[in-house]
Amino acid sequence: MEEKPAIIRLNEDGSLDEVILEDVQHFHLEQMDKDAWWIGLTMASGKRYMLNLWRKGKKIRARCEED
Repeated sequence: MEEKPAIIRLNEDGSLDEVILEDVQHFHLEQMDKDAWWIGLTMASGKRYMLNLWRKGKKIRARCEED
């Protein structure tokens, strides 16, 4: 079964609608700047991911990468 660290759903204009996390063992949220946040995820399987959120204008953007 393929692990999905984060399901990121966007609105039609490309802005963030929702983030869904499953099977997360450890969650770490840190504000990096006025309009930017970093989330570190450790999954139950031991895999680690980084989720970056940032605001650009009135929109919030998101990107998830394997650590």
